[in-house]
Amino acid sequence: MKVLLLGTGNVAWHIGRRLSDRQVPLYACYGRHPEKVRALAEAWGTQAYTDLREIPSDADVYLFALGDTAYAETLPLFPWRDKVMLHTSGPLPLSLFQDLTPHAAVLYPFQTCTYGVPLKSGRLPLCLEATDALARERVQSLADALGGENYWIDSAQRKTLHLAGVYANNFCNALYRVAFELTEKQGMDTRLLHPLLMETALKALEIPPRKAQTGPAVRGDVRVMQAHLARLEGENPLWTEVYRLLSRLIAEP
Repeated sequence: MKVLLLGTGNVAWHIGRRLSDRQVPLYACYGRHPEKVRALAEAWGTQAYTDLREIPSDADVYLFALGDTAYAETLPLFPWRDKVMLHTSGPLPLSLFQDLTPHAAVLYPFQTCTYGVPLKSGRLPLCLEATDALARERVQSLADALGGENYWIDSAQRKTLHLAGVYANNFCNALYRVAFELTEKQGMDTRLLHPLLMETALKALEIPPRKAQTGPAVRGDVRVMQAHLARLEGENPLWTEVYRLLSRLIAEP
């Protein structure tokens, strides 16, 4: 299957690398930044394109791995019609390609993807959706080639899953940053936090997070929370606001 990958960001890097690792060649790749797309094409052993008007017309799948805001700029310039077109976005609907083709699909990797950083667990849940039998066949074949864990869900479910991912990953990672900075400012080794982070994540997979909750807020320990807030004086005021809000959330019955 000839897969033409459009994009050079976090998700594109992971998809291209995973296909390369599994010895599934990419037909070609496209990106707006010449140096970046050419470096990726060299790494993946494929052809690079920087002009959308020049991409081949005979790909079996056009896989768009763009930032969500880039589609509005890119799709009006797409030169071909009635092709099998896939996107990798969580919040964007299946109908994104409706003006270009009846053969549309979604392949949304529900995983935290950082450019240049391989997945530690190796697990790649893939959320799939398709408009017709042809698109369904192609997106299923691509998902199989990627070796992911496949879930057929619709656009509304995927939007909710994306929101859940923001809470489970983006917000948690922002809190990790605060924890690391607090630790570093006192001259401590941030590796002290590693076992706690691991245990918290593993526990959440075994028992409901509400049941696993510990700490002063769930105990109603006002004295300790006041001491924490006093310690935060002079730090970023957002940290204090977040501490208060999350303590209220934890204390909810």
